[in-house]
Amino acid sequence: MTFLVFCVSVCTVLELEEGKECIVVGTLYKHMKLKSSILDEYSKERSATPLVKPHNFMHPDDRLILEDESGRVKLGGSVLSASVYVTGVVVALHGKAGAGDFSVEDVLEAGLPPQIERSLKSQEDKYVVFVSGLRIGSSISNPLQFQLLVDHITGHLGDEKEQGIAAQIVQVVIAGNSVEIPRGFLNGQSFGEDVCNLILSRNIGHTNDSLLYLFFNEMSIRFYMLGSVMLDWIE
Repeated sequence: MTFLVFCVSVCTVLELEEGKECIVVGTLYKHMKLKSSILDEYSKERSATPLVKPHNFMHPDDRLILEDESGRVKLGGSVLSASVYVTGVVVALHGKAGAGDFSVEDVLEAGLPPQIERSLKSQEDKYVVFVSGLRIGSSISNPLQFQLLVDHITGHLGDEKEQGIAAQIVQVVIAGNSVEIPRGFLNGQSFGEDVCNLILSRNIGHTNDSLLYLFFNEMSIRFYMLGSVMLDWIE
């Protein structure tokens, strides 16, 4: 949403005065009650009973804080919902300072910069490949299928027509759902046979940090494979 304000000053967090209407520009920080901590691993080792982990890290008590170069202030009001925003969003907030917080009446988010129109150097068709749903870490993830994808993009599969189309691919976009962390990992439960086999093949421990490294390292290896062959193919 956007707002128009006349004769309202822009001030920093340090310059806020209780009851004074103003605009503050800064970066949002989302305080999450269920956010994991490095101390959780230590507590789990010292505790006799296993710690139960939530399915997600959202909680009704999550709150937003605005910070700038001078300080930070808690945000209040019904306009800004903590469930909608994440840490790092730059915003301009219009409202009034209260006793220890800033009551938000309107919000302006930073938009996208003007796009530079570039001229086409060639009149030939060019293609962008969108890939999603790799789900690395799940039971249906198959390295062979990913290798077939790489071979298809680089023109090592198909007839001459398909290879001609592959030669016009200029970019690959990974659209999402690349990693699927087993639900048991979040609950502290046992893992399936596929995950256990992957753990044994990588010869790593069973701590949460090492398992997270396993899933994302597997994703990085496949992306590196795809990126390296794409650079060779384009050159």
